Amino acid sequence: MAFISVVSAEQSINLELQSLKQQSLLLDRDLLLLEDKIKQPFSIYVSQKADAKFALETLTLKLDGKSLLVHRYTTNEHKALKKGGAQLIYKGTLTEGEHKLIAYYRSNKNYQGGGEFEFSKTASSQSIEIFIQKNKSKESRLQPKLFIKKTSATENIAPVLYRHLKYLKNSQPNKDILSQVMKAQKLKALGAYAIDTQLFKGQLYLEKGLHVEAGEIFKNIINNNKTAAKLRNEARFYLGKSYYHLGKNKEALAFLSTIREPISKNVRAEMQHLHSLILMSQGEYKKAAQYLRKNWWMAPDNWDIYARLNLGVALIHSGDAESGIDLIKKIGKKHFKDAEAKSLVDKANQSLGYLFLNQNEAEKARTYLEKVSLNGAYSNLALLGAGWASARLKQYNQAIVPWMELQKKDMRDIPVQESMLTVPYAFEKMGLLKKSVRFYQKSVKAYEKEQAELISSISALNSNQLKNELFKLKVTSDEAWLESIDNASATKSLRYIKQLIEDGVLFNFLLNFREAKFLKNNASEKINIISDIQTQLLKRAGSDNSETSNTNRDQIKFIQILTADLLKRSNQMQREANSNMQLIAQQMKTRSLSLLALRKDKLDVYLVQSRLALAQSYDRLNP
Repeated sequence: MAFISVVSAEQSINLELQSLKQQSLLLDRDLLLLEDKIKQPFSIYVSQKADAKFALETLTLKLDGKSLLVHRYTTNEHKALKKGGAQLIYKGTLTEGEHKLIAYYRSNKNYQGGGEFEFSKTASSQSIEIFIQKNKSKESRLQPKLFIKKTSATENIAPVLYRHLKYLKNSQPNKDILSQVMKAQKLKALGAYAIDTQLFKGQLYLEKGLHVEAGEIFKNIINNNKTAAKLRNEARFYLGKSYYHLGKNKEALAFLSTIREPISKNVRAEMQHLHSLILMSQGEYKKAAQYLRKNWWMAPDNWDIYARLNLGVALIHSGDAESGIDLIKKIGKKHFKDAEAKSLVDKANQSLGYLFLNQNEAEKARTYLEKVSLNGAYSNLALLGAGWASARLKQYNQAIVPWMELQKKDMRDIPVQESMLTVPYAFEKMGLLKKSVRFYQKSVKAYEKEQAELISSISALNSNQLKNELFKLKVTSDEAWLESIDNASATKSLRYIKQLIEDGVLFNFLLNFREAKFLKNNASEKINIISDIQTQLLKRAGSDNSETSNTNRDQIKFIQILTADLLKRSNQMQREANSNMQLIAQQMKTRSLSLLALRKDKLDVYLVQSRLALAQSYDRLNP
């Protein structure tokens, strides 16, 4: 019964977090709408359709003879513009009346160009688009030309808004842009791009873990008669993906099986990976191998490596080990530059190494294990395995090398702990008894020290120090999060956090805690923003004493009602997020204590073995 209650509590928190995410998104959207209602902003977008090798270096803007900005472009911004995105380079207030905008650019080929545009600013929101386009004239064929055109809230803005959302996704891949998408939808300003934007929104929902909500979006797109064939196929794929994340593999495969051309290359590649992954997770390796062989093609980016790895694994488990091993060997021989591909190659080499080690083919095993990079995620297990491969060959002098390398690493890792026994064992096998004794002595001291650290961590957890340390973790960005996890591993209660998150349950608890803290911080930021808006509104209301200001006063009063509602919702969200943080911290404490108890049992065994081996070594030295 206890297990059932724990599962129910975990599911309850997951549901509450899903609800809080939705509330947060709606608050973000409504706050963006409120700010636009107050400011009636003037916006400037930048787009380009130039030569493939053309890359903006700087864009300079002047408004009414005064410098507005100088923007220097990053690599991600180049890519986002080349993919057809529209950059919002400026957004601010502007007085009503006549204005003049001057823009000029410099590029990587020393090209430069510019233009000017006169326009009239009205009381409503207004947008201008700067467009850099390939010049078609024969005289300056390679010199892109700069155009400036005016848009409005109701005319020609739909393609610009849609392209801006795509630009945000490509230029700032880690930024949460869902509220921007929802704002554009609320304004009903996307016109012919409404379905495209809805698909985009569904993808973003998937990324945030809102799988049920995403699924409903994809179903609506599929059932919409106005949906183009390509969009409908992509919606089918993403619906299948949402079912997969919900653990509904049968439904996922059903939708993936209905997809036909046309479909984009990247979606097709991911679909191939997901389809085979589901089949293998169900133990249907033969079907997975048949599917991958039937649908084989050269996928873009790193999807091709995933496909080859999946096919190799499927072949090995379906009885064609030779073909599977050959395929994985080819991956292991490749050299890649990006970190993800290198990690996949390391995984392939380690998998082959342990496969051969389990088949008692030690020489082959060592060949592949030695190819695994020393600084990667798979290095410790590879070093341990490489040592055992040499030991199987009775080459203890070679086994010593990777095992000694392991002893330089973090004692909290299990392979490192095992190496404290394997090194003196190898010296013993080589007949170097004095060295063996010295290293057994070292292992006893290392195990005793680690045992004391473990007991200290367990004590810290029991005294509720974990909650205090968890609340200090930073969630402002992925980099800040990883850095704070590193720092937290120096504390007693979270000393083993990096090792323990290999456990899937604890890892999910930690992700939930991060999400809850992010939502709490997000609510706090909203409260501050709304409070500032309320202060500004009070000042405006107090300074407006003219006889013609009744309309303004009514507008201010209306906005004050909106801000009061937003503030109430933000405070409620902050309280609920904080409550979830408390509950998740308790879940993490319970799970961590259970996992640390298992680690302590294992460490106790190592300590007993090292003491016994040391005593036996003393006996051999002094018969």
